[in-house]
Amino acid sequence: RDVPYAGLASAFGEVCRMLRSNLKKEEADAIGDQLVSEIGSAEVSLLQQIIPDINEILPVDERRISNIIDPSNFGAMQERLKYSFRSLTRILASYVSLLVLVLDDLQWSDAGSLNMLGHLMTDTKNTSPLVIIGSYRSNEVDRTHFLSSVIDDLRRSQESCNMRVSYIEVDNLGLEDVNKVVTSLLDMDEDQHTRDLANLCFKRTLGNPYFLLQFFTMLEEEEWLSFNLGTFKWTFSPELIEDKTVATANVVDLLRHRMAKVSDKLQLLLQYAACLGATFRVQTLEIVWRSHSSNRFQDQNDSVVEMLQELESEKFIETHESETYRWVHDKVQEAAMSLGKASQSAFQYEIGTVLFDKLSPEDLDIVLFIVTDLLNSGTRYEQRISADLTLYADLNLRAARKARSLFGAFEGASRYVRNGVSYLPADS
Repeated sequence: RDVPYAGLASAFGEVCRMLRSNLKKEEADAIGDQLVSEIGSAEVSLLQQIIPDINEILPVDERRISNIIDPSNFGAMQERLKYSFRSLTRILASYVSLLVLVLDDLQWSDAGSLNMLGHLMTDTKNTSPLVIIGSYRSNEVDRTHFLSSVIDDLRRSQESCNMRVSYIEVDNLGLEDVNKVVTSLLDMDEDQHTRDLANLCFKRTLGNPYFLLQFFTMLEEEEWLSFNLGTFKWTFSPELIEDKTVATANVVDLLRHRMAKVSDKLQLLLQYAACLGATFRVQTLEIVWRSHSSNRFQDQNDSVVEMLQELESEKFIETHESETYRWVHDKVQEAAMSLGKASQSAFQYEIGTVLFDKLSPEDLDIVLFIVTDLLNSGTRYEQRISADLTLYADLNLRAARKARSLFGAFEGASRYVRNGVSYLPADS
């Protein structure tokens, strides 16, 4: 949630991968050729630093990313970004019948991302169909939230920009809805028995659809809800379930309860993955596993890929793209992060040092914000020698410059500057 333009990068990256896999090679190549021709190599390099997967459609000789950040000219950089994103959207939209971008959790989006969404929706030069679906948690967005002002501006621009803003409110399930879900899942007619279970499910989940399905999964796994092969009916005791589920007061507790059922190695892998963000690469996770798990396990011959497949079968993660996974829900990541007995900040700091020491400069730049945040979250600076602290200060400076110059994330940049200064010796 703290990585600037992360949602846009993911959405556009997925479109680029889809076009590469669904179009003929010459058609996909034509998209990249047109993009380079229209905006030039410098602007393409700018997009590459935000959307690494744009390389899927670029000519081979354009795939080397050049660092063209100019810290001294923020205004010009933002205009170039606006121009480049609009051009990319027009070109991509022209190659499909309808371009749909879906962005989740807008309540956590940075100001730059929300502004860019506005620029894309109000682009009167884009003559191809474009639909942007954004979802957010209304209980976390009040009238003072920046997202509210962006939505208001878009509504005022509907006529002048020939576009429409629609709003659909999706609430939690009500008690009657939960009762229908229960009877449908159990293939049973409604009676007092199912109503008692529905009342309990509603009490434990407050009608949250994801929480409700997780709750049902736990009931079946714990055999508090079982299928009787003699009667071909589901059997359960609402009284027993109520007694056994007192500790699962929220979705994180429930998920943590489910995660405790997998092996210790899988639990540790979940913690590692939780440190790497909403999406994570297998290669990066393997580096952490090989470098850090020896502190817990002597045998490190387990295949990280196979362990990830097992976690995917448990519905904790899902395949995002080749060699990349993502969490099925942000609450799953939160639960995974809380699995360890040690201090979270100390654990995150250890993972940050592994990534800082082991990643190549190119790979480190891709996850620059994540690694910097992990190091900053730690509380054990005094255990590092002065040379290391200077390196961490420099890392924060790099993150601040990237956040400020490329993304316009002033708040994030100032945070990195403050953390960087804290690494410096008192007499510096």
